[in-house]
Amino acid sequence: MAARNNSDRALLTYLGSIDSLKAEEVSDDILAQTKHIHVGSFFLQSKLRPGLADMFARAKKFGVTTSLDAGWDDTGCWDYGILDVLKYTDVFLPNESEALNITGKTDVAEAAKQLSTYCKICAVKCGADGATVACGGEVRSFATYKATPVDTTGAGDSFNAGFIYGFVNGLDIEGSAQMGNACGSVSITRYGGASSCASLDDARGVILNGKV
Repeated sequence: MAARNNSDRALLTYLGSIDSLKAEEVSDDILAQTKHIHVGSFFLQSKLRPGLADMFARAKKFGVTTSLDAGWDDTGCWDYGILDVLKYTDVFLPNESEALNITGKTDVAEAAKQLSTYCKICAVKCGADGATVACGGEVRSFATYKATPVDTTGAGDSFNAGFIYGFVNGLDIEGSAQMGNACGSVSITRYGGASSCASLDDARGVILNGKV
């Protein structure tokens, strides 16, 4: 849920079942039937965290690809073993504040490059500035698309969905970043979180036209 005043925005999260899942509940039988695993909030999912590195490592044995978003750490620790998990992560998707806090860097490109020494790809979400993506020692920035924002709730998750779609379907870094930016751009033009998600046709249209 989002709350606003004229100068700021705050998000309130009701955990519900979000914090219930434990890594040991994800069996090898389940992993054997899986193509890709995405964990949406490392710092919120405290019961999953302790066994997540092992779960991702088990997933790799079955050829499963993995992705991870950080989420905000309101404890200020910014650790809890996240670097151990990144060793088994194909795509890490923090926003710029999260990337800077985890690494202690003051520059987004440097943070992305450092994080990519642990994972395969680090794609840092930079809001209106698009995304900064590091892979194999190379760092690239990708501008987002023209859109008139009405509600940014869920835009980061929409970027994640687009980038992951590109990754699992064999798109290169540029193609995946374009898909992520397109999905994020569509999201900010609509109210709500889940209800603002782009369709595949929406995203392709934005990439083709350069705007929403």
